[in-house]
Formats: sequence, structure tokens, C-alpha cells
Amino acid sequence: MSTASAGGAGQGPSGGQGCGQYGIVANVFERVSAVAGEDVRSLLGELQKCMRCGQCRASCPVFAESGRETDVARGKLGLLLEELGGDLRPDRELYARLTRCVNCGRCRLECPSGADTGYMLLEGRCLLQRRIGLPPVKAAVVRGLFGRPAVLRAAAAALGLVQALLFRPSPVDPRHVRSIWRLPVFGQRMLLPRMRKRRPATAPALAAGRRQYVAPADAPVVIYPGCLVDLGYPELLTAAQEVFARLGRRVVVPEGLVCCGAPAAYAGDADTARRLAAENLKALAGHLDSPGSRLAFLCPSCAVAFRHDYPAYLFGRMSGGTEALAAAGLTMDAVSDVAAKSVDATALAWELGIGEHLAGPPISASVTYHDPCHLRRLLGVHSQPREALRALAGGGFREAPRPDSCCGFGGTFALEHVAASAQMLDRRAGELASTGAQLVATACPGCMAWLANGLDRAGGGQRTVHLIELIARGLGGGV
Repeated sequence: MSTASAGGAGQGPSGGQGCGQYGIVANVFERVSAVAGEDVRSLLGELQKCMRCGQCRASCPVFAESGRETDVARGKLGLLLEELGGDLRPDRELYARLTRCVNCGRCRLECPSGADTGYMLLEGRCLLQRRIGLPPVKAAVVRGLFGRPAVLRAAAAALGLVQALLFRPSPVDPRHVRSIWRLPVFGQRMLLPRMRKRRPATAPALAAGRRQYVAPADAPVVIYPGCLVDLGYPELLTAAQEVFARLGRRVVVPEGLVCCGAPAAYAGDADTARRLAAENLKALAGHLDSPGSRLAFLCPSCAVAFRHDYPAYLFGRMSGGTEALAAAGLTMDAVSDVAAKSVDATALAWELGIGEHLAGPPISASVTYHDPCHLRRLLGVHSQPREALRALAGGGFREAPRPDSCCGFGGTFALEHVAASAQMLDRRAGELASTGAQLVATACPGCMAWLANGLDRAGGGQRTVHLIELIARGLGGGV
């Protein structure tokens, strides 16, 4: 990709101001669609919906930090258009610009013309990576680790051994360990979740003295833990199991669940993402048949994958989706049924009335809250966590400035775009620290781990917690 196409702050992908540079839209569509395949024609048709109004500039967290046009959806779509028209060479630089995105979905939700930027960016990355391949490190992560459950577990076990030698427990929260040296990728000492044994296969018994409820057989809560909970925060699964058991629900954690596929999908590797999605859907077969069953997630990014990306993109409008569905022996009805029952675990617990089981404000510590982008925006969960925290902490709940700010994690974004992610993290950690709260609650294990680093650097002694564990602790005493 030429440097002229990179664009500067406030510029379009070809370096010009305003909308004039987008006059190629109709020309490219007419010239390319006549010889292109259905996948490219579909992408070009969606690209035509973008009016180049720049509304996405007001909502993109990456653009807010950099001010670069190619960091916002409008600029990325312009790059895609130029690539499809043959004016840009497909290369690693172009791929890096298309993936410089936390995939928060804000641009899609706020686009006044209804352009599906999520579809366009995922499809565009897929088309590009089929031509140039994934960068080696990214391929190792999304295919070699997340794409192979056995390898991922082995790598986590090996990391646990390394952590015992080269990391030290955080004085704020011993479930996080800090490297004694600067890590090569990040250029600084980092906190990581302490790798531990895999999650228990069955729900734990309720603590002594607590009432055992009879769970209705027709209303199970099936829990999808996700990779980070599975390997780094298994206590969150235990907390969720106890919360739903207290609500009288039969709790099921199926065997055979794997990565949700989001890292691969966002990287442009639809084949790996679809394979993982199919494994998950098959592992869930028979567990969600009853009308009252629900599929609860402790990670909102995983929930978005199941609820939206599987039916809408991977097995929906993205190229090869219909064929992949048939090859996996699945039907769209089955995918849609699972999607319809997918819900955030904390929101579900609140909906089912867990607040009635909290006797007074049981948490003595002050607490603030960080909204995960996918939870607040794509799943629409905003008020429930705050209602829960007010019930748990009473007057000790403190709202943070700019409540919808991104922490900069974005999965592999934090590994691939280290400086941008660190800048976003430091800003968000500062906002949360300014509340003076002792605890920073969130409902995403990725945000939880990433914010722990920012707060550690801020030096205020604040600890990150998942909302589900606060609810579970609130059932039996103070924190």
C-alpha cells in the first residue's frame, strides 16, 4: 500500500479532504462487479450505502486517540474500495490498517445510512487474507492456539510454569502475576491472570447453611465460560454456577466447548472461525431444547459471536457461509435458536431476580464500573450492572467519567497495536482511578485483565473484579 494512500489526520484514504475522493465508488462498482464473484459484488453493494458523512468519527474509540482517517470506518471502507478497484496493492500494511480496530460495533450502530460496517470489515479482511495470508504471529495465535483447544490448554499449562519462575503475585490481587522483566511484545512489565487448572465439570454444592433450591428441569442455564475464564479465571465460573443455583436453575456446562471463534473471525480467517463455531453448536446440541433454557456468557465478546456473528455473518451473508453451514451438518434454524437464547450472565441473573437474595448492601468497599464495549453497545446491557452494584454497595457505588469509554483491549488488538492500545488503556484507567473507588467492576474477563494493568501502572491500589463474583459474594457476606 502506497504512503499516499495512508491518509493523515482528517484526511480520506487517498489523502484528500472531504468527500470528493470517494467519487470512485460508482466507477469501481460498475467496473469490478461485471467480472467479480458474488462475494465481491455483495461487498460492493454494501459499500455503496456509506454516504461518507463521517458520523463514525464521532464514535470510534481508536480514532478518538489517533485522529487518523484510516483508523475510522469511513477511512477503512475507502481503503477497501481502492483495493477492490485495483488502486491499492494488497499487502501487510493494508491488512494492519484494516485490523487497527477494537471491533466494538459503534460505527455500525450509529451509521445513519444503515451501512453494515461489521460485515464489510470482516468480509474485506477475509478477502485480503486469502490473497496475502495472515501475518505469522497472528496465524500462530488465532489458528495455532485459539484454533486448537488441546494446544491452547498445553500452552496455558506451560505459561503457568513460566509464571512460577518469572512472575510475582500482584500485591493488590494475587490472582494476577506481574512479570519481573519487561515483556518483549509490550516493552514493559505486565500483569497476567495466573494460569490455573481447568474449570470444574459440575456445579459446586452451595455453602453450608444456604437453602438448596429445586431446579426446574425445563429451565436450565447453560454456561459458556470462554477461554479466559476457562484457563485464567475459573472462579468466575464457580461464582456463576452458585448464582444460578441460588435462583433455582439447573446449571449445565457442556463438554466440548471451544473458543468462540471471534479472534479468527476478526482477523479475517473465516474458515477457522466457522470450524470453531460448528464445534460449539454441536457441543450445545440437546442442552437448549426446552423453551425456558438460556445460554449464559461471562464474556460479552463470546456472547456477541453466538448471538450475532454466527447467524448474521459467519453462516449468514459472508461469502461461503451457506456452504459452510451445509458442510458442518447444521441448519440456520439451529444457529438462530442458539443465538436467540444467548445472553449475558450478569444481566440474566438480575432478570431472574437475584437482587431479592441480597440482604442489604453486602459490600463494604466502594466500587465503580467499566462498561465493556460489546456488552453496552451490541448486547444493550447498561442499566442492569448499575442496578446490581447499587444493591450490592449502596452509596459506595461511584459512576466513572465517560462511562462508555473503551479500555483498549479488543482481543488481539492489544497484541497487534500495542501503542494505541496502551494509550487507550492509560486514559481509561485514569478515569476509573479518579473515582477513588476501591474496586473496579466489569462484566468482561478481557477488560478485567487489561484494566488490571492500567490500574497497576496508575499505582492507586485498585482491584478489578467481575460483576458475577460480586453478586456471588453478596449472597453470603461482605467483601
